Amino acid sequence: MAIGIAAMASLAPRPALAQPYATENETQSVPFGDIKIVLHTRPQHCMLDTSQAADEQLTALFFRPRAGKMNTYLGAFVHCDELAALRSNQQRVQILSYAYYLASTFAAKDPIAQQRDQFLRGTCDAARARSGSLDLGAETAMREIEAKIEALPIGAPWFGPIVAQDKNGCYQIILHKRPVLSVEHREMLLTVTTEVKRRAVIYTTAMPYAVAWLPKFVELAQSDLAAFIELNP
Repeated sequence: MAIGIAAMASLAPRPALAQPYATENETQSVPFGDIKIVLHTRPQHCMLDTSQAADEQLTALFFRPRAGKMNTYLGAFVHCDELAALRSNQQRVQILSYAYYLASTFAAKDPIAQQRDQFLRGTCDAARARSGSLDLGAETAMREIEAKIEALPIGAPWFGPIVAQDKNGCYQIILHKRPVLSVEHREMLLTVTTEVKRRAVIYTTAMPYAVAWLPKFVELAQSDLAAFIELNP
């Protein structure tokens, strides 16, 4: 089975992203240390189920390696149509829209002592000091992003500035170009560290690159994160 974690032909975002959000979403409860964290999916997306062979293959090849040595993989979701295609053993499967959750491994046995607002204030200050910030409402912002993706070498992701902040965290843009089944794929991601149940959780979501969709993509990620935090009081 050939799995393309990207668009193989069209890089346009799915029309579904522009439609009203559904009112019901799939959830999945996963153990972490001595607690359980409830993961949230956005409408029209499905959680991976590692009891399914295709889901486990995708998890092992693409999602678990992203945890690295400092984090623990919790779970991921992809568009339901694409997951159905993957499970039906199609030879070429396009995964265009996905997201995954990681947790800081140290926090499994050493919960964060600070309140969420204090923790996030420090996290956001550190992120801006490290990566800077970009106002998407400024006329030059989109041109800066476009110039960066054009100059980006294939295979080396660019961890860009903070493009949004709310009460749940700071949203950092990542741009990536890489070959997928011999086609150059351009991808934009948003990643944010938040806090639930005194544990640091990293939420990252991706879609094919389209700079005009970036403000909408930020809103979508913010909606995802708000729902996730509400599930984990």
